[in-house]
Amino acid sequence: EGDPLLVRFYGEDIWKTVDGGTAIGVDDLNRLKPGYLGYFEQWWEDQRDQWPGKRPERDVKVALALLACALGPLRASELGTLGEDYLQDYLEAEKFDAAETLRLICRFVAGDARGADWTFQHPKFAEFFRESSALDPRLVERAVAAYQEWGNATLHRLSDATPAPAKAPAYLLR
Repeated sequence: EGDPLLVRFYGEDIWKTVDGGTAIGVDDLNRLKPGYLGYFEQWWEDQRDQWPGKRPERDVKVALALLACALGPLRASELGTLGEDYLQDYLEAEKFDAAETLRLICRFVAGDARGADWTFQHPKFAEFFRESSALDPRLVERAVAAYQEWGNATLHRLSDATPAPAKAPAYLLR
């Protein structure tokens, strides 16, 4: 569809192929659906071949939904709290490793492993994941609810002075 950000990602994938990587080739472009949905459908397919089992895909979808619904950058620990404490139903009560999950989607997010704030590299990603069929709409709704529940729970704890306001999550304070 000619979007410069999307063209950049396709260009990087083609360049990896030229360098001997396993990304897409120029001939593959004709077989892909146009736009972000086509790109991410191909990306999911490629990742399924690389990720062992169902869990990384589920964790990545949770992280993408949470980042798509965020109103600003999140620390990895905050992303972990949201996943662990508020999306356990989707995660099927398994542990959510936010740091590892962010590593898996590092191509699309900006941040670093030292606890810095994480966000999508471009706001178009957030819009795409919130509004397209790339993620289950129920997961996106649960992500929005997770922020509300997290904010309410933190507000109740702060009103009880536990934790001290200085220890409140930076995301919620912003």
